Amino acid sequence: AAKVNAFGAAVTSADSGSQFAAKVNAASPSGTSLRVMTLNVGHYADGNASSPSFNVDTYAAYVAKFTAFIQAINADIICVQEYSANVYQQNAAKDVLFGDYPYSQIGTISGYLGNTIFSKVPFAFIKQQAFSRANVGGRYYQLIELSVGGKTIGLINSHLDTTNGGNNYRNSQFGEIVDALKDYD
Repeated sequence: AAKVNAFGAAVTSADSGSQFAAKVNAASPSGTSLRVMTLNVGHYADGNASSPSFNVDTYAAYVAKFTAFIQAINADIICVQEYSANVYQQNAAKDVLFGDYPYSQIGTISGYLGNTIFSKVPFAFIKQQAFSRANVGGRYYQLIELSVGGKTIGLINSHLDTTNGGNNYRNSQFGEIVDALKDYD
C-alpha cells in the first residue's frame, strides 16, 4: 500500500532506491527544511565477516552502489545504526562512504551495535546515553543540537531493542528519547 509523506509523494515498498530518491528529491517543503536520513547499515551487510560473498573483488562495486544511494538521497544528516568503522578490512567507512559529510559523531561500537551521525551542517554533540532498560547490552541514543531556521532543535539517533522480547524494552527506550527531547520545540 502506498503511503503519502508530508510532501505528498507516494512512496511504496516496491520503489527501487532510485525511485525513492527521485520522490524525496522532488519534494519541495515550504520554509526552512532539513533532510534527515536514517540508515541501518547492518555492518554493511555483505561486509559482515560471516558473509563469504564480500571480498576484495566485490568491494569496489559494493562501495559504488552504496555511495550512489547516499548521494541520490542527498540528506543533510545521516543517522547510521549498526555502524562499524571499516567497510572492508582497513577501508574506513567515514572516508569511503560518508566522505561528503564533514561533521560526525561516532558512538561506541560494541559487537554488532554502533550508532553514528554524519552531517553536512555543524551541530553540537550533547550526549550519548545508555538506555536504563535494554535486553541487549550496548543500546544507547545520541543527542545532538543544531540550528534550523533560527531555532535550536534536538535530534536523536538510536537503534532500539528488536530481538528476544525487544518489545518489552522499546516502550521504555522510546520514553527515554521523548524525555531527552522535552526541552525542544
